[in-house]
Amino acid sequence: MIEVCLVEDEQNLVDLIKLNLEMEGMKVTVYSDGIEAKLHFEHSLRFDLIILDVMLPNYSGFDLCKQIRDVSDVPILFLSAKGTTQDRIKGLKLGANDYLPKPFDLEELLLRIHV
Repeated sequence: MIEVCLVEDEQNLVDLIKLNLEMEGMKVTVYSDGIEAKLHFEHSLRFDLIILDVMLPNYSGFDLCKQIRDVSDVPILFLSAKGTTQDRIKGLKLGANDYLPKPFDLEELLLRIHV
């Protein structure tokens, strides 16, 4: 079973993404706070994919990406309202595999996850 970590603080978005990934047969772990995710990642990076928002409470997704890349090559997909070209370039330079700006099409997100 594919294990996905979703780090997102918008609960309605969490519910939508989690439900759809579970319907695709994936196990989803959710963190809504950057520090909570950071502390978990210091102990375990057992996921097949990490989906990160950039603007999180207490610790940014960009900082999380950098921390993850220091120890792992797990695929990272940014999903963020910060969708300018500069934001996308920054995320990719930090080591993300993909960057999808919000608002997004759910089918496109699912296709990117499968890729």
